Amino acid sequence: METSFQKCSALLRHLRLSDAHDIYKNVKDKEVSKWTATIPYPYPKDGAVKFIRHAQYHADKDKDLILGIEYDGSIIGVISLMHINKTHKRAELGYWLGKKFWGKGIMTKSVRQILEMAFQKKKLHRIYAKVFQENLQSQKVLERCGFKLEGVHKDSVFKHGKWRDIMTYAKINHY
Repeated sequence: METSFQKCSALLRHLRLSDAHDIYKNVKDKEVSKWTATIPYPYPKDGAVKFIRHAQYHADKDKDLILGIEYDGSIIGVISLMHINKTHKRAELGYWLGKKFWGKGIMTKSVRQILEMAFQKKKLHRIYAKVFQENLQSQKVLERCGFKLEGVHKDSVFKHGKWRDIMTYAKINHY
């Protein structure tokens, strides 16, 4: 599955084992880990290979859709629909992007693209996302893509030695 973007050379595609170096290079940054609930710091050397195998396994089971964000021939981030629930037609959106690519509109375009897949191809009704309360950039991405704030979960995640609040956003397919 390859999806190209207008005005930039990024595309979404399934991950390959050959992407492990690119993923590791971008995700090992402490600033990337800081904004996610699940990416550890330091990131283990073999973590990218394990992650790609996890992505491939879950894609085969149709439980998660985990795609690489490719830019100029390299994977610079990942975007996913996790915990796909066919009965209730919902999934959780997750994403990260290498730090040097922040602020370029790549993630907003990636979110819009995966939403199109979720609503049109997978026929989901509700997509939700969880972000740290202090992650204003991620909140802006979600709001630009039509997500609405549903609530704040106080002291929901313990990361880097402190409790962090999580904000839940959601977008409903009204079509």
